[in-house]
Amino acid sequence: MPSASPASGGTRMIRFPDIDPSGTRIAFAYQGDIWTAAVDGSGARRITVHKAYESHPRWSPDGKQIAFSSNRYGNDDVFAVPFEGGIPKRLTWHSAGDEVTVLAGVTASSAFAGFSYGGAMGSQFESGS
Repeated sequence: MPSASPASGGTRMIRFPDIDPSGTRIAFAYQGDIWTAAVDGSGARRITVHKAYESHPRWSPDGKQIAFSSNRYGNDDVFAVPFEGGIPKRLTWHSAGDEVTVLAGVTASSAFAGFSYGGAMGSQFESGS
């Protein structure tokens, strides 16, 4: 896991942790990418690798997808990726920054989530493939 014991000279900080529906895994942002690990911190795995800054991971209710915000195209948009990793699917195209606040569901063909954009909170969307 991307952390260090206090004895090793410092603690590395993870950001925006979210626990999966089964309560056994967490998703978090670290160094601008999305990671997962067991709740005890073991088995850390980088899910995204991109030069963009990615943050605010949220698990889907079935635990199979992780939605997150990324500035891959200049401003934050919402993407979803399988929890094992893979090619993220872009879910929003708003010109203001989008941030996932709650994820109600993601399937292969659609997503339904709460997100904020441009300061407006609690919006919901459905995005077809």
